[in-house]
Amino acid sequence: MADIYRPAILAAVGGFISGYDTGAISGIISMTQFTNDFPALSSSNSNIQGLYVATILIAALFGSLFTAYLADKIGRRWSIMVGSFTYGLGIIIEIIGANVACLFVGRIIAGFGNGIVTNTVPLYHSEIAPAAIRGRLIALFQLMITFGIVVAYFIDLGCSYINSSAAWRVPFAVQCFFAFVLGASMYWLPFSPRWLMDNGRDDEALTVLANLRAGGNREDEKVVAEWTEIRNEIALEHALELRSYAELFRGTTRKRTAIGLFIQSAQQFTGIQGVLFYAPSIFNSAGLQGVTLGLVATGVTGICNFVGTLPALIWLDSWGRKPTLISGGFLQAISMFIIGAMFATQSEIITAADGSTSVVLKNTAATGVTIAFIFIFTFAFAYSWGACGFVVPAEVFSLRIRAKATSLTTGANWLFGIVVTYITPVFIAATPSGLYFFFGACCFVMSIGCFFIPETKGRSLEQMEEVFGEDSSREREIAAQLGIDKEKFDQLAMDERSREKAAMAQTAT
Repeated sequence: MADIYRPAILAAVGGFISGYDTGAISGIISMTQFTNDFPALSSSNSNIQGLYVATILIAALFGSLFTAYLADKIGRRWSIMVGSFTYGLGIIIEIIGANVACLFVGRIIAGFGNGIVTNTVPLYHSEIAPAAIRGRLIALFQLMITFGIVVAYFIDLGCSYINSSAAWRVPFAVQCFFAFVLGASMYWLPFSPRWLMDNGRDDEALTVLANLRAGGNREDEKVVAEWTEIRNEIALEHALELRSYAELFRGTTRKRTAIGLFIQSAQQFTGIQGVLFYAPSIFNSAGLQGVTLGLVATGVTGICNFVGTLPALIWLDSWGRKPTLISGGFLQAISMFIIGAMFATQSEIITAADGSTSVVLKNTAATGVTIAFIFIFTFAFAYSWGACGFVVPAEVFSLRIRAKATSLTTGANWLFGIVVTYITPVFIAATPSGLYFFFGACCFVMSIGCFFIPETKGRSLEQMEEVFGEDSSREREIAAQLGIDKEKFDQLAMDERSREKAAMAQTAT
């Protein structure tokens, strides 16, 4: 089993550099060393500051859409490499930081690479993973995102004591280092076996599967059975020759597209990006005054995010996707409603000597409740929408359109991430409580919506047709022409899963 975890963990470093940016930028824009160098990006210019933070998301949207072509053309492995090096190049330009324009250009380039990486890594994980632990492997990406956020927060905290521009350049340099390490490391990772077979490299695919599943034994029964299942499904898909974006909105695929878009878009409307990007400002409003206290509390938020992902990593494949999403959504809704109530009833407007105003909570009890529920909210997001937000869209689509589908769903994630990130500081400035009530309502609606999506745990990527509906008559006709008995093949697969579940249950008892 270690053979599957090594490439999965290494590829998941893509999540680390993405999460690191989320954690680092929130601390960097609150540093006086940064705002002294770039006054235009201070909190007093909330629109420009919001645009700077959101620029990486805008570029990531286009990077994600570009992945639809890139991942199919050169493969998932090389796409991660291209994305990582592009990311690193953009960060180098930010480190130079000659002026505000330079920062924006670097953030655009880094964002484009980020979009490629964050779309391709879950795609790669889904295609190398066995069905029994696919959720766990894809959730590794989210775990590394949370780990990157934690590391960035505390690097920001340490660098905040540096009395020079190195205070904000060093956090960027650390991010650049890991981006180039990931890009170079991809040279030694295996190709996706499904991508290899889709490109007629069946023998290489068998070798990769054998290395990932059975220590290199190409004659292992389970390896051969999985290879045969993938080959039959790809033969059918090649015969159908349906690989356009239009295919995403036809037949049973339309439902999968709707589910993928819903989950990836809704992930942003939990409010997590606003909390993570602007955590120091939120904690200051909650009553923690001073940059250091804000960064410490923000770091604890990152730890909650990291720790909260661990249960999903361990139990997601046994819990299932639906109950995880539903329970997490309700917990997030309750947390946001309580935080909103604190700001609505226990806050006051403070006027500074320079005439500027800010909203803070009036008493320590309200401060304690607000901070506690920010931590609870973050934990709930981490084990549910944080983990499953990448798992479900990466596993429900057919191979012929999987790269296009995930580029579209991840693009939706970036699109609404832009909206949420940009409006958060403006929203906070306009109303102290409205933002939290809005996100709470979104979380409640999302949880209700999840009652209507099917469960996908334990099903191979080639068995998703069973989950989302019967094969069309056209698919059955082509399967017969290819000599593939779809009904018999699917029944054998179901019998094999039943035996595997029985064996797991017997082992557990």
